[in-house]
Amino acid sequence: MKKMIILLTATVASFTLFGCATPRLANMEKGSAYQVKLTPTSPVTVTQVRAYRNGDEFVVSGRVKRMHRVLSPGRVALDICGPDGVLIKQKEIRVSGLSSRRKGRQELPFKFKIESVPPAGSTIHVQYRSFATAQVKAKCSKINM
Repeated sequence: MKKMIILLTATVASFTLFGCATPRLANMEKGSAYQVKLTPTSPVTVTQVRAYRNGDEFVVSGRVKRMHRVLSPGRVALDICGPDGVLIKQKEIRVSGLSSRRKGRQELPFKFKIESVPPAGSTIHVQYRSFATAQVKAKCSKINM
């Protein structure tokens, strides 16, 4: 009887804790038609990316992480390649707060809003580019399905 009460309590607790994640899974499914590729860089790295449709817009959001102070902050670059291997969209944004004088590890959010929704099967390339790095066109390749 005691084992049954413990099992029932654990089951109810798990439904309570993990039941709140259901809307997040639905949002993640919206972006599942896209392949996301992160390019590792230093001293700032893109750690998380989420791509999803929001009405008539397409949103790519995420977080960048820096381990120490950056003297000359760069930008986060977004390149969207279609399933046929053609570059659809190229955009860069500045991440506010990246040039903070605060020392130590810092994580900051970023968000791209794109007016048109790319076709399903598109590849999304996201990377941090310093000002010393020239703007580079993404190497798009055709996706075989």
